[in-house]
Amino acid sequence: MKKNEIINVTNYDDWYSTGLLENTPDDRKEITIRWFNYATNIMKEISSDDCAYETLIYPILTRIIREVHINGDDVKNIINEVKIQYSNIDYNSHYYNIDAEAEFTSSYSENMINKIKSRMADSMNDSSTCN
Repeated sequence: MKKNEIINVTNYDDWYSTGLLENTPDDRKEITIRWFNYATNIMKEISSDDCAYETLIYPILTRIIREVHINGDDVKNIINEVKIQYSNIDYNSHYYNIDAEAEFTSSYSENMINKIKSRMADSMNDSSTCN
């Protein structure tokens, strides 16, 4: 993906045609599209010369949104973290038949899901504590 070639779709049919919404529960598709559009706008604002990381954002968001509820700050953090960590992917450390970017996407998504679940649990614990 080259600079300014970020996916430029905004509606359900366009996003569905990308294949990114397949296997996403029906009750999560609308919010997924909203966060995709939000992420697209953020990435357009960043507009760096190295946009290769952007191809991972949508699959990562899809995996995370299927599991947990996120907010705008989460989306911004995900974009910033993936942008930084993408440049550190060591393609030589993976076995011949393993896709390094797919491995990164899976690992990063799982770590972020666990981080958000932990934050949600901490928030619930804090709100149930009597003062």
